[in-house]
Amino acid sequence: MCGRFASVSRKEIENRFQVGVSEQVFLANYNVAPTSILPIISFENEAFTVRGMKWGLVPAFAQDISVGVKMLNARAESLHEKAAFRGLIASQRCLVPADGFYEFETRGKQKYPVRFLPKNEEMCSLGGLFSIWKQPQKENEWLYTFTIITTEPNELVKPIHDRMPLMFNALQEKEWLNPDRKNYADLTDLLQPFPASEMKCYPVSPLLNSVKNNGADLWKLYMRDANLFDLGG
Repeated sequence: MCGRFASVSRKEIENRFQVGVSEQVFLANYNVAPTSILPIISFENEAFTVRGMKWGLVPAFAQDISVGVKMLNARAESLHEKAAFRGLIASQRCLVPADGFYEFETRGKQKYPVRFLPKNEEMCSLGGLFSIWKQPQKENEWLYTFTIITTEPNELVKPIHDRMPLMFNALQEKEWLNPDRKNYADLTDLLQPFPASEMKCYPVSPLLNSVKNNGADLWKLYMRDANLFDLGG
């Protein structure tokens, strides 16, 4: 399950993908939660494209938008088996620009968030699929939604959670959106956990537990909260 992560700055997205990011689809967010609308990258007309999409995939055949909250994530191992996802593999893959992700360790009655990010602290992207849904009774109005793919955890994430988001560096991003890769079998080399050796993690403030809290202070507080638990214990 990937249920919370941090977005990156407009400048980082624009520099990485050579696209313009509208302020209408971007707000800096250190505590991204389900149903958020985010700038999502796809490859259309032989170029990277950015579009605001809602987190929680609504399949084109869905009768109701509410199914989106049940499709926040898609398991990498069964993408080709699920009706909601298999039709999207060929041409509706996407990237979710991120500054890492969070998982939560439960100790007693308290949940302690842990931030996972690339060791070099550069932006990464989470791999996903997107769908286009016709809004009922609204002529020519379409809703773009996405899901984040998850894999088995690497050795760094495993002590905290049994799943992790599909995560890419800059080179892998291009391959994930490569239009020549059309089938599930063409993508299996990319549907793997990000190497633990290229990641790091640390505990952050429990304030992150509430989606009402946001801002860079959620990261800055980690030194004060680091003594609350030992990741290796």
